[in-house]
Formats: sequence, C-alpha cells, structure tokens
Amino acid sequence: MLLWSSIALAGVTEEEAAQEVQQLQVALGERMLIGALSPEAERMFQRQVKMSSSLDVDVVRIPTAGNLERELGAALKRSGLRCGLQLSADGDGWALEPFGDCTPPSPEQTQPPEALPASTQPTVVVITDAPVADTLITYERKALTLKTDRSGDWSVVDGARGGLSVPAFAALVQDAPTAQTLALEKQRAATTMKAFRIGGAAVVATGLLPFINMPSVSTPAGEDRIWTALFLGSTGLMAMVIAPRAIEGIAAAQSELDGYYTPEQARVHIEAYNQALKVELGLDTPAPAEDDAAAAEQLVEPEVLIEPEALKQSLPPEETPPSENAAPSDAAEGAE
Repeated sequence: MLLWSSIALAGVTEEEAAQEVQQLQVALGERMLIGALSPEAERMFQRQVKMSSSLDVDVVRIPTAGNLERELGAALKRSGLRCGLQLSADGDGWALEPFGDCTPPSPEQTQPPEALPASTQPTVVVITDAPVADTLITYERKALTLKTDRSGDWSVVDGARGGLSVPAFAALVQDAPTAQTLALEKQRAATTMKAFRIGGAAVVATGLLPFINMPSVSTPAGEDRIWTALFLGSTGLMAMVIAPRAIEGIAAAQSELDGYYTPEQARVHIEAYNQALKVELGLDTPAPAEDDAAAAEQLVEPEVLIEPEALKQSLPPEETPPSENAAPSDAAEGAE
C-alpha cells in the first residue's frame, strides 16, 4: 500500500494506481487531489473516477513548464485540500508520488518500525476505522455547498464538484412546490411544441390547396397561386422546425438556480439537506422533539420540598434543661 510519507510508486497499471489512491484515501479519511502532469494522465484517471464511485478525488492538470513544486502547492491551495498525489507516465505504466501534507489524522495509529521485534520485517501497520471513513467519504460526496464567485454569480455543487440544475436541486432537498412548478412549465412547453408542430403541418397542407384546379403558370393567376403555396409551405415548415425550441428554452431556464431561488433560500435548503444526510449516515443525532423532551421531564422525579412545620413534627423531641426562672413547683416535681 502507498504510504503517506515521501515513498512513491512507479510502473503501476491504471487499475493498480486507482486501487492505491483509494486505499490511501480511506486511510486518511478525506478528499484528495490528483495532479496529472500530462493530458494522458489526466484522461486516464478521469476514466478511473467514472468507473469507480468510491474514488472521491479532484483531478487537475499541473503545468510542467515552470516550477513544479510551486505549481503543485498552488493547486492544493486552490482546491482547499492538504494531500495530493502526483501522477505521471512511467514507461508503459504510471508513477504516483505524494505531495503536500499526507500524514494520517492520528500519528499514534501508526506503529513505528523500530517498535517491532528485530526478527520481524519492518512494516507500517495502519489502524483505521474503515466504516467511519467510508461514511465520511459518502457524506463529502453527497453534501451540497453554495459557491459564489467574485462577480456575484452563485451555484450549488455537490461533493463531486458538479453544478446542480433546478430540477436536480429541488429533488434533492425535496422542495415540492418548486418541483411542481418545474413540472407545469415542462408540461406547458410540451403543449406549445405540439401546437407548433400540428399548426405547421396544417399550414403546409393548406399550401397545397392552390394547386387544385391550377391555371396555367404563365398567367398572372397561376403565378399568384405558386407564390401563395410557397409562402404557406415555408411558413408551416418553419413552425415545425422551431417547435422543439420551446422545450430547449425551458431546459435552459431551469438550469439556472437564481431564476427560482435566492441565495438565502438555497442556503436554508442546503443546511436542512446536509443535516438530514448526517442523520441518515449516523454522523449526527437529531435533536429531541418537544414531545420527547416533555416526556423526559416527566420521568425525572420532582424534588420534594418539606415545609418547616412538617419538618419539626417529624423530628424527635429534644430534652431541654429547666430554665432558672422556672417555678418552684416545677423544680420540685423534677427532683422527685
């Protein structure tokens, strides 16, 4: 397995390179950057990402004309990641070399080689909670983020850095009113397209009527009928050609979120979706409902307050010495 130190791999196949990246990613429990040094390397790993849904990486092209170390560091900074793998061609295979901070989250989880017996071949043992790491990777891949550029334009992307259209966003956050609005718009667009096609076909058919009992083309009446037929036929064909534009226009409009949401509304939906995703994956527990909280309060035994008079009655009587001012008769009775 590829270590997170300065060890590199060379001469590996495409499948082996993808497997090493996946193992390192699970060990680190976070998203990684793949810096491709050639267009071939970029296309190769993009193909591996499409084939494997467990690869949660950013694949970027690294320029090799300048300072390679500086370009790698700049790519890590732009992506907001801390660990990357440099991918380059190596003969008939591929080479992988870590860059950035690829140390594991907990250094004590790695057993140093000197701690092993001398008779044992030094190895690195990685203790990692694979289910938790897989869950975190799944959350990072599915979580939504609101992105805003310098010009003020904004969009919503998922963990795979893919922009979401309005139908996809409404379906993910379960925004039923917006989803219903989108469906009605598509239905109206389909009706409009159908009307244009039927109307265009009808106009084309009408253009054939002037040819009935057609007079001689050399006469003015025959020439007028020819032009009328051409006008009607071209108009009908034009209507039939532009009919699909109704669907295309709706699809283009529904690809922009700012036509249906404000950034504040989108942020509210994103926070609710990400919180529900955490609960679904077991990364967070939902807050107790009001009824549950009330039931919990009823289970707590209330504190019993004892009134001062009742407390005095419950205590045994104390023997008090006779006072100096007591009557003689009382003192005599005490003496007897």
